Amino acid sequence: MEQEVVNEIYWPPDMDSAFNFGSHVIVDAYDRVSFHNRLMTPGVVMKAWSVAVNYQGSKIVPQLPHLKINHQYRIILHAKMQPENSLMIRLSFNDIQGNTLKQYNFNRSNAYFTVPAETITMSLELVNAGNTHLDFERIEICERNVSPNAHADLWFQEPINYDQHQLLNLLVVPANKRAKKTYPLLRNLSPILPLQVLLVDYQYRGNLERDITKYLQEHKRKNIRLVSCHERFDIPILNLQKDFDSIQTLVTTKHQQRLNMIDSYAYELSKTNSWSNENLVEPNWPVIIDAIRKISGGD
Repeated sequence: MEQEVVNEIYWPPDMDSAFNFGSHVIVDAYDRVSFHNRLMTPGVVMKAWSVAVNYQGSKIVPQLPHLKINHQYRIILHAKMQPENSLMIRLSFNDIQGNTLKQYNFNRSNAYFTVPAETITMSLELVNAGNTHLDFERIEICERNVSPNAHADLWFQEPINYDQHQLLNLLVVPANKRAKKTYPLLRNLSPILPLQVLLVDYQYRGNLERDITKYLQEHKRKNIRLVSCHERFDIPILNLQKDFDSIQTLVTTKHQQRLNMIDSYAYELSKTNSWSNENLVEPNWPVIIDAIRKISGGD
């Protein structure tokens, strides 16, 4: 079972391009951008990304993922625009001399491309095609065979070790800010426990209780244990238990004082180090799986 990865690309923090004069740009706490400029000339590059980054000068990580030669990829634009279809996505691949090997121009939000041989650098541009207002969230790039469900803000991944007669542990997991992924290592950590990952995108701002409820009802899932893999999911999970008698819960000790139901348990999840970014830290799977084992009576 190979790991599936979805690379996420956000609006760069630099705003020093000449076209930004006359633009009204707002960036919120989750890197979502509102861009407004009614006077911009069509054909102007609104924003650009590149894998060629001078780390010593910029002190930032590369803006684009490193892709595999001759592999096919899917690119998804998460944005709303006025008028509709008023942006073009331009992908350029260059050789070691800087010559363009291949250039793709997409006028839709869902497209496919192949990385040409001899590619050394890659650039990605948003080109104005009559746009006056843009609400931009992110661009996602993944290999073509990755599940289309991966592009949702809530990615309900395929269950493992599960049949409909078992209690399913639904793991509510915060997605890494730079890349969403599957976790095939869970099969090695727990070859018996029925598990399913729900990956919550960094930019998700929906109603988690409502969306999980909708999923459970649509898939007729009743025998469920909801497992919080981050303290911010504790309260929605405990609230869901109030609405469903058949749901068990496992949350962090951050909110253990709210455990007033017989099927609620808590476990100690270590804090993120002060020098690290919690949006880039992987789940502590050994601790989480061990906690599930303990309340399940062993693996």
